[in-house]
Amino acid sequence: MKNKNVYCLCLFLSLLLFNSCQTSSEVNTDRKFRIGVLMPESGYIARYGESFLKGIDCFSQTHREYFMGEDQEIELIYYDNQSSNEATIAGCKYLINERDVDFILGPLSSGMTREAIPYCEKAGVPIVPLWATEGELTALSPVAFRIVYSNSHTGYLLSKFSAENLHSKKAAIINDSTAYHQVESSEGFRNGYTELSTGEVKSFDISEGQMNVVRSLAEYKPDVIYLNFANAISENIPLENLIREVEKNDIQAIFLGDTDWSTVDPVELYTNINSEIYYISHHSSESYEESSRIFSSDFREIYGYEPDGLAALGYEALSVVFQFLVNNHDIERDQIVPAFLEGRYDGLLGKIQFNDIGDAFKSAAISRFSTEGSEYITTIKPDIFSVEEFKKEVESLAVAVDIEKQRLSVLELDSLNVDAIETRIVSELIGSSVIKLNSYIVIEAGQRDKIIEEWKNALSGMNEEEMTFEIGKLISARKVISGSIAHSSNRVILNLKLLDIEAGVTLNASFKLYQSFEQLLDNCEYLTYELLSSAL
Repeated sequence: MKNKNVYCLCLFLSLLLFNSCQTSSEVNTDRKFRIGVLMPESGYIARYGESFLKGIDCFSQTHREYFMGEDQEIELIYYDNQSSNEATIAGCKYLINERDVDFILGPLSSGMTREAIPYCEKAGVPIVPLWATEGELTALSPVAFRIVYSNSHTGYLLSKFSAENLHSKKAAIINDSTAYHQVESSEGFRNGYTELSTGEVKSFDISEGQMNVVRSLAEYKPDVIYLNFANAISENIPLENLIREVEKNDIQAIFLGDTDWSTVDPVELYTNINSEIYYISHHSSESYEESSRIFSSDFREIYGYEPDGLAALGYEALSVVFQFLVNNHDIERDQIVPAFLEGRYDGLLGKIQFNDIGDAFKSAAISRFSTEGSEYITTIKPDIFSVEEFKKEVESLAVAVDIEKQRLSVLELDSLNVDAIETRIVSELIGSSVIKLNSYIVIEAGQRDKIIEEWKNALSGMNEEEMTFEIGKLISARKVISGSIAHSSNRVILNLKLLDIEAGVTLNASFKLYQSFEQLLDNCEYLTYELLSSAL
């Protein structure tokens, strides 16, 4: 907006000339941004489009001052692409030529997105497809951006969880070689597992028959199985049947699923299954990211049920475009694409930014199915950090923070079936790791324990969470690391939480499974820095 004097001068001149002359910059400032929503409201994938549309609607309703009313700054223009390529092309032409949109959200599939990209590129309009996971899709044009994980990246993130959190030594992939997107996901998992693990990984093709695959698995005896043979939404080969057959053959394995598993009813799937099942998604209502919890709460209030991963993706895509527009209100049309690529945005699980070809760097939530529903486990960061890289990231981020607000204490971990000496060693290792950063004032353990001893009677009767926050206040800590170390089924489990005492909230949590106590000790510093860097 021009300053007041310039504005008054323009107004004065317009009155003298009896017309409404305006400069081009004023027109740009006052124009309304338009976002085209190219989604299937009918046709064979309309039921999935409905979830995405509800996520988009949830965001616009909770930001109604921008999207609704006479003074709306951003207009959403919906077009039903009827789940077809022909209607997708017609929708692009309509939104670009007749409605002059600044962005297009959608369509869903990779095939439809391929049809839409040339029209968007010709007009210089950025397109953000919501379910287009094909590998090099965004490399086709500089106007194409992707919020969803690509197929190969989904496989990679699951391999990262398998290698670093589950510490698996034998992984199996069940895929369908007739589906290109499943081949991409399988390759992403294989490449990631080979890079991050010293273990073995083998692929099995479901097209050879379910029982043949089960017999091969019985011989191979994997401890992790990535079920990539069909989308969880597919009804061709029910997941439950295969998992039960694996269990009948006494194959003790943990199962992994991709983002589509977030659309499955966990209680229904888990009715007759005993195995552990984990899946990746774009959010979790139980994650330690406040934005993810706010989204879930808002969605439940509007629709009366918990959002799935597709709704989360629709919400997040509109959120990113919204953040760009409100922060670049005076931007010219030809500058939108390069500026959007360079931006850094707040997502449901932390920061989002794009790589050179327009794919989003973003974290993923890992949840576990159980008889009671879906349980959040941890958040996987996309980058592969060494300990030194984590240290640099924490040190860099901490520079801008008032050092007095960095007073931190590491409480002694709770011990669950673990020797007290071993628990003490891990607690001290975590404390030493924080001290090495030189970014925190770490409260000395002896001082901490003395204060806790003095106040132990007053602390009695509190639950674990209340006690942790109260201890943090007593020792004048701004942040506290707490957690537990447990031994179960030949595995050692380290679970850590980072608490903000002043705000009374949990900032972040990390857990990992180890095959031995020695392996835990080797990884303890890494997990500590991961916990801290994710929260800054």
